[in-house]
Amino acid sequence: MLVRNRKLVKYIFLILVFLLSLHQGYSQVSIYSNGNGGGDWSDTLSWAGYVIPGISDTAVVLTNDTITVDSSDYSVGGLTIESAALVLHNNNRLSIYGNYLNNGQHVAYGGNRIYFRGVGTTIDGTGIVYNTGLIRVYDGDKTFPASASLTFGPSEVRVWTGLTMHNYGNLDFIGRINGYAGSTWINEANSRVDVGYDIFISATLVASSTGNTINYYRNATFDITRTSDSSYYNLEISGGGLKRLTGQTTILGDLDITARLTTQKWAVDLKGNYTNSSTITSDSSIISFTGTSDQTINNAAGETFYGFRVNKTSGNLFFDGNLTITDTLWMNSGDINLGSGLLTLGSSTGEGTLLHTSGRIIGMFKRWITSTGTDILLPAGNGSNDYPVIVNFTNLTPGTLSTVFTGTNPGTNGLPLIEGTDTIYNVFTEGYWDLTAAEGLSSTDYDIQLAGIGFSSFDTDSSRILKRSSAGAQWILDGTHVQASGDTARRTGMSGFSQFVFGAPDSCDAPVTAAIVGSNSVCINVGTVPYQVSNTPGSSYAWTITGGNQSGGGLTNSITVDWDGTGMQGQVQVIETNACASGVPVTLDVNIHPLPTSDIAGPPSVPEGAGGMEYSVTSQVGYTYAWIISGGTLVSGDGTNEVIINWGSAGSGSVQVTSTHSCGSATPVVLNVEKYSGIKSILTGDWDNPSTWDCTCIPANTDNVIISSGDSVYLVAGTYTVQNLHVDSGAVLYQPNLNIYVQGNYRIDGEHAGVAGGENIYLDGIDTEISGTGTISNATGLQMRYGNKTIPAGTRLTKQGSYAYVAGDVIVTNYGEVTFTYRLYAANSTSVWINEEGSSLNAGGNGTNPIMWRGVLVASADNNTVAIISDETQNVKVPQSNTYYNLIIGGGYTKSLIDNITVKGDMNISSLLNAGSYSINLAGDWDNTGVFNEGTGSVVIDGSGDQSITNSNSETLYDLQVIKSGGELNLSNDVTVSNALDLDGGNIVTGFGKLTIGTSLGNTGTLNQSSGHIIGDLERWVAATGTDILFAVGTSQWYRPVQANFNALSGGSLIARFEESTPGSSGLPISDGPVTVNNTHSEGYWKLTTANSLVSSDFNLDVIANGFTSFSIIPDSRLLSRSSSAGEWTTTGSHVAADVYTVSRDNVSILSGDYAVGDTMNCSPPVTTGFSGSTSVCQNATGESYSVCLLYTS
Repeated sequence: MLVRNRKLVKYIFLILVFLLSLHQGYSQVSIYSNGNGGGDWSDTLSWAGYVIPGISDTAVVLTNDTITVDSSDYSVGGLTIESAALVLHNNNRLSIYGNYLNNGQHVAYGGNRIYFRGVGTTIDGTGIVYNTGLIRVYDGDKTFPASASLTFGPSEVRVWTGLTMHNYGNLDFIGRINGYAGSTWINEANSRVDVGYDIFISATLVASSTGNTINYYRNATFDITRTSDSSYYNLEISGGGLKRLTGQTTILGDLDITARLTTQKWAVDLKGNYTNSSTITSDSSIISFTGTSDQTINNAAGETFYGFRVNKTSGNLFFDGNLTITDTLWMNSGDINLGSGLLTLGSSTGEGTLLHTSGRIIGMFKRWITSTGTDILLPAGNGSNDYPVIVNFTNLTPGTLSTVFTGTNPGTNGLPLIEGTDTIYNVFTEGYWDLTAAEGLSSTDYDIQLAGIGFSSFDTDSSRILKRSSAGAQWILDGTHVQASGDTARRTGMSGFSQFVFGAPDSCDAPVTAAIVGSNSVCINVGTVPYQVSNTPGSSYAWTITGGNQSGGGLTNSITVDWDGTGMQGQVQVIETNACASGVPVTLDVNIHPLPTSDIAGPPSVPEGAGGMEYSVTSQVGYTYAWIISGGTLVSGDGTNEVIINWGSAGSGSVQVTSTHSCGSATPVVLNVEKYSGIKSILTGDWDNPSTWDCTCIPANTDNVIISSGDSVYLVAGTYTVQNLHVDSGAVLYQPNLNIYVQGNYRIDGEHAGVAGGENIYLDGIDTEISGTGTISNATGLQMRYGNKTIPAGTRLTKQGSYAYVAGDVIVTNYGEVTFTYRLYAANSTSVWINEEGSSLNAGGNGTNPIMWRGVLVASADNNTVAIISDETQNVKVPQSNTYYNLIIGGGYTKSLIDNITVKGDMNISSLLNAGSYSINLAGDWDNTGVFNEGTGSVVIDGSGDQSITNSNSETLYDLQVIKSGGELNLSNDVTVSNALDLDGGNIVTGFGKLTIGTSLGNTGTLNQSSGHIIGDLERWVAATGTDILFAVGTSQWYRPVQANFNALSGGSLIARFEESTPGSSGLPISDGPVTVNNTHSEGYWKLTTANSLVSSDFNLDVIANGFTSFSIIPDSRLLSRSSSAGEWTTTGSHVAADVYTVSRDNVSILSGDYAVGDTMNCSPPVTTGFSGSTSVCQNATGESYSVCLLYTS
């Protein structure tokens, strides 16, 4: 018996060895399905040649054929499923011993229906494996090649013990992909796996190969697999629920978070980029950035970490947003570049710890400070050098201290200053430090150290620390000087915070460089284009070219440039250096055509047959646009930057545009568009009536639904769930007192209506779109509950009545225009609304609470607009970084500021705005057609171009500060500044109105001038004698102030202006003491007009005649007066010797009157004729002649 059993075992073993020799990837014969619809596997009629495929064959299921496996289990050598073909298991198993290629569908109901049993075989294709039960992987290792793009699920795929799976492809496992202990999954280079449940949680996962990605998108709370070496290359966290790290994790590439992630206190080491549009809970873990090239942190809503380490041997870390480190910041190596963002260390409950070895923070760095007697480091700098600050407090009220280094010339206003035996004539031109106290911090006794590493304007050994209250204000001395050491200046006993600079006791002046002259618009590849500035003997000129190369001119004032072959906005920059110092860089922006075309704005996912879809690019002057549409029809707009498209049947489509300039065409830009199929209404009727739909069915919760133009469809009972929902133009979806759940894209071009009931629209899809040009008028809520949402450009949606709600962990990114006529509010601080460039949000808040109450509003992107349209008394939302671009205060009733805000664009007020004690920084125009209650707040005008203040009924501001780097502030009507006017940069042009400081004799207001002046009428209240009253007036080119000091006065107001016209010589010549006044200076004169009952016949007057060249200003120059423009010039009062450009007279008696500078030399100025020459020339023209007539006497 034993012998017989041994023989039996031997025979079985030999048979197994033979079978295995057939199994190993080897299929000798291909057997094809019949090409006539297929049939059951067991039926010979299902196969061409009437041969059923076996274990030595490759079965090929042809396009449009269906093969069922329903009569018994089968084994096959290999299996190929062509596009649009189907293999269907309802009851039986198919074992595959060779290669598997699926470009169609393989559907298996029940468990253990599919066995992959090959040894060294491949699993390939672009199709779908739909398995409701377990798929088993047996016998040998398998490979997914790079061409594989397969989807498995919703049930599990399980790999048996000891096997290794190599993935080079792009796979989606809707369910679990797991293995027994001893099995291994290797994501090879550039592969991808999307995991709908988990991956190899019980076996070995290797995911460190270059460029590979694993994306966890399960809509549930679960643990992320810990890999064999605790590292991923690219890791993506998406879907819903909470994902949890289960160990210390290294990410060799990028980390992308669109769903909640918790580190569970485990450390994360990231070598690539970090993007978070959801939330991360970092507990007490350390997040490290250790890559060897530039890395970025992206989170529009701001980011918070517990511990944060930067340890980069090369490259910088970039983050243009708000980053908070609550506990410890390690700076081992590498710079942090914040752009316009803010890095905060610590919190109100703890000041945090900075452990610094190397690196700088480029941008605004804020530290919570609670302790005295300790050196507090603020490692400021720019892209070139470290400029650290150290402060040590002797006394302190805790709070925050922020610092940023600004690399521009600080100016010399207020200099010279004298300290001891030194006179400080200059400041170092490399830049200055801005230190800002907030959250209650104050000190009247602290020490400061500033390191000017690389400063070369002057000798740092003799430098002094100066401070000023704001940009443009006068530099002052504070505290006690301590001798500088190397590049570090020191000062003790300081009080208060502001701006700080290195002062130098050198008496020379840095150069002031003229504007660059040259073309600001050129073609690619054009050469030897000339650029120049006015030459100053002894100066050298260092030029920097962006987008091209300097081809001639060296360090002279005149160069030539060869522009490169890439279209872009280039720049020419020059820094002039003289024997004293380097001047402020002067730049000229140059458009190098053809400029690159912007991305195409418009919906990337549309229902099939959708009409009237808008697509656009940013328009550029001088360009035409050629559009090519695939999968649809161009209706209108070709040649322009905006087109209308009607889309065709379901499938893939694209929009392509090429912009063309006279210099050539830019690279085409393409937007791929998905056209999805759906069930369409074919007539007006009830949703639950099959006759309403083209399928003669009732839409299921897995269907896309389209309400066709002209149809009205009614929900009648229960609740409804759909995937994508589109209400076409001219269509209506009625939702009376019922709820609908949309799990895909939501597009309304017609109307989504309701009645006065409890109907809610729930937008529950993950990473879906909200779009359309129609109206949502349901009576209850539009609730964005799960998953991030995008509103594409071209959207113009209106939600009427009731509310819109953004749930927690939801980010809505708006590129279009959305109007909520009632309320938009949020669940908590993880609810975020982002207005992107060019978008508009029109909404109200929740009662007195503002827009996005409890949530985060990001509204700083270029040219976006937020309009508050609520007809309720309401607070103005404080957006992220306190910054709007365009802000409209509309609706009815009162709106109130609750913090300082910055408006980078325009501000429009059409209701009533209470400023309270808060400030508004405005870089654009102010337009008020409502009421502005100024309170005790400030309006700071700080744009770089022309700005305006418009109010047809006149405007009143409490404090007005003008601090402009370029352009003018234009007043369209009268403006009153009731408290203080600060002129720190830029002129104010009053036009036909006037600017008034103060409101009455009891409130005369103040004027502080360091740079800039008034062009037009300036009115000031005057209540007292013996006080210098400055009128900072002038012309577009020259500051020409007038100052009055009254010896006798009946109070009121006085209006001053400088008239830029010839004063004439009526009444001249006239004698004054030993001299005779023969002429007036032709550059202009001053006009003073009394108002509000002001009277004086005895006052002293000083004028500064800057730019007066018709005659020389000499001590004998006289200040003349007359009662009106028709009167004769007189010399009332007593002469005071002129000093440089200041001409003065005491005890003047004429008021109101005109005041001019008289010349005592007996000569006549020349009379110059008009120019002769062309008034219209071509760009870059040279050798043009211009002349005036030569007048002479014989």
